[in-house]
Amino acid sequence: MKRALKILLVLAVLLGVAMFVWITAQPSAPSAPVSGPIVLPDGSWMRIEAVTYGTNHLVGPPLAHVAKRMPPSVRGLMARTIGRRAIMRFSHTTPSPTLVLWLNRGIMAAPFPTNTGYLDCILSAPDGTVSGDAVRYAARYPLETQEFTVFPRREREIVLSIYYRDATGAVFKRGTVTFENPVHLRYPVWRPEPLPSTKHAGDVEVTLEKIRTGLDGHLDRSQTFTANRLDGTNVTVCLLRLRPTANTNEIWRVDSVETSDPTGNRIANKSLQQDNKAGYVMFSPALWASEPAWRLSFELKRTAGFKPDEQFILRTPELGNEATMHRVGWTTNLNGVTTVLGYILKREPPASRDHSPTNFASELRVRIDGLTNGLHLDLSATRTDDGSELSDGSWSGSLTDRTYLLRNLPPEANAVSFAFAVQRSRRVEFTVKPETGIVQLEASPGSVK
Repeated sequence: MKRALKILLVLAVLLGVAMFVWITAQPSAPSAPVSGPIVLPDGSWMRIEAVTYGTNHLVGPPLAHVAKRMPPSVRGLMARTIGRRAIMRFSHTTPSPTLVLWLNRGIMAAPFPTNTGYLDCILSAPDGTVSGDAVRYAARYPLETQEFTVFPRREREIVLSIYYRDATGAVFKRGTVTFENPVHLRYPVWRPEPLPSTKHAGDVEVTLEKIRTGLDGHLDRSQTFTANRLDGTNVTVCLLRLRPTANTNEIWRVDSVETSDPTGNRIANKSLQQDNKAGYVMFSPALWASEPAWRLSFELKRTAGFKPDEQFILRTPELGNEATMHRVGWTTNLNGVTTVLGYILKREPPASRDHSPTNFASELRVRIDGLTNGLHLDLSATRTDDGSELSDGSWSGSLTDRTYLLRNLPPEANAVSFAFAVQRSRRVEFTVKPETGIVQLEASPGSVK
């Protein structure tokens, strides 16, 4: 019995040594870059060194992945005895599953021109459909990670395009490289609904007549949106009708659009334009037209037709004729939303048209609490003490701390009233097939070719 145990022990040791020798003999992974180079505007080159997906991103030889799971003492021993084959080359973490491209760069002949333009990384399917988020590429370090939360997951290969945008606004495509999709799998397929399609969000009738993507976002004189992917832009246009069925005094608009697909992609718009009279909504980014169907989730809000119990008015103290800041600190609460009027800053208008009106805009600062579960606070009207209505109302900041810009507040205005509305938004969803091609608005609004 003892002899048999000794034989088994010797065989186990020999097998362990053989496995150790075989693993250490393997080349580093990856042994070569994922892609060839793209020449950048400063004469340097860029290439994809590695591609990873997940939350814990590790790039290195096979033995390094084994060492990563070992106790620190064992990991240190492996590094000392084996060398670089047991050492991870790169590591990176992301808060959610993300596609990470590791971009390596060659030595530059001169510093990158920081004030003359910038580079964008954009993904496309093999058919050339550019979409998703454009990620800014600094190109100032030998190795950078570029993160993409949405990408054409159904495709076996993905194309990375690099665009250079100079200080004049001109766009130059620097090149493309193709890499394998690390999560190329079989995904469910959504069945698109036929268009036009009409649905209801409460007492609002919503009709989606058409959707086109791969557009440049410009409406020419013939009322046509044309396709132009030469500069890396991709805008989606929906022919959409909103009609209140109960209160005809209400005016509804699309406040946001979320696009998703069955592969796990989900992205919200960063730009949004619409024309209720012409009946279109234009937004970006979206997803890729190669996907059989998208799910569009439109968030709807009113701009007019509020009930008295949905509004409140904040009045400023006397402002005087001079440019000055008035701290107010008034507080009100409506339907669970607390609003504090912090201050109003009155500025003199620019003396010359050469100056940007934004830099001379008066400001209204408010603090907000309670905007949850789809509740929104909107500035519905602004009037001076003589009854004049101001068209301003754009704001910057967050849901809890906002600065409203008042670009056309007249110098003689002595007081201002701000009407705010508290409302709950509504959502409506459509599952549609994204189409490509031009969109032409005709005399009959909403018709399309």
